[in-house]
Amino acid sequence: MNPPEYPVPVGVFYRADRPRFEEILEQQSIQATARLGAGSIERLLNSGASWKVT
Repeated sequence: MNPPEYPVPVGVFYRADRPRFEEILEQQSIQATARLGAGSIERLLNSGASWKVT
């Protein structure tokens, strides 16, 4: 038998039912907002935790 001239997939495709990265990230964001409240750009800029690029 001669090998084909193109790649041949070898193995088994596996599917695991688990949350996607985006779903986990969204859930973390919802939990953080529920715990800390909605953020504010105004509060962030006036918190002293920013810097000026010159």
